[in-house]
Amino acid sequence: MKLTVKLFASLTTYLPTQAENQTTTLEAEDGSSVGQVLEMCGVPLDQCRLVMINGITHTNPAVSMELELREGDTLAVLPKVH
Repeated sequence: MKLTVKLFASLTTYLPTQAENQTTTLEAEDGSSVGQVLEMCGVPLDQCRLVMINGITHTNPAVSMELELREGDTLAVLPKVH
């Protein structure tokens, strides 16, 4: 399935070099979870604080990492602030 992934602040280092405006498009297996997609990108899951799927905010990282993504979804992630 095709997804749009947006990573912000310190997480932008995990985007591919061709990413524009902190955004990339990638292919993932049908039924992939948020955590699986972030692991594909090399993002350390313990650094994620706020997850948005299609503009809907999920503030509990433990729960949001298990959410299943669908074709065409936009996943946006903000890091923890230290």
